[in-house]
Amino acid sequence: LGAVELLCCGFGGVAMLWTKPSKATVSGHTWERSIDIEKYGPVSDSEWCDSMPSGAYDVSRSKKQRSTNKIPDGETCSTRNVDRGDGTFERKQECKPKYRDEPVYADHCSFKVDKWAKSRSVTSNGTLREPPTWPSLSGLRGGSSVGSEREGAHHESYTVAFKGPKGESWSCDVNEGKWAGLREGTTLDVKVRVMGGGLDCGSVP
Repeated sequence: LGAVELLCCGFGGVAMLWTKPSKATVSGHTWERSIDIEKYGPVSDSEWCDSMPSGAYDVSRSKKQRSTNKIPDGETCSTRNVDRGDGTFERKQECKPKYRDEPVYADHCSFKVDKWAKSRSVTSNGTLREPPTWPSLSGLRGGSSVGSEREGAHHESYTVAFKGPKGESWSCDVNEGKWAGLREGTTLDVKVRVMGGGLDCGSVP
């Protein structure tokens, strides 16, 4: 049964990677850029109480299992025959210590703490006709007190749409250079997956 399951998994993996040659025509371009806005203020969190940050407040405590101790709990013994070398056997008892699991409890704390955390995102998007730009961040409340805002992580994606020879619709996320270089109407040699028919984006030249 295990061998059959392994064989099935292997076949499934090969099927997912099995591709065939095809054509794809570039039919469109879209881009999106976003910037996370972080806000300084109360965030709910939880931690073992001895690791709780110093600025935590509104603290509530509860007991939770933190680990497990192995406690000696007697022995497990068995008897076996030991060959004396002269055709006779000697009965010998062998014992091994056994253990039981004993839970170890500790104080677990739920609390609030003031820190920077993502509160929203500002996004801009467009097509090949609008050059990719980052959204404006005007109006942010600066500082380091509760309610202050700051610029966070930047995210960007560049998507190319394709049409297949039988009218299939595909899309791939690529880097900005490839995105700008794939001219609309250009037909490319690509590979598509045999199972499911999706475009193998790694084959897009």
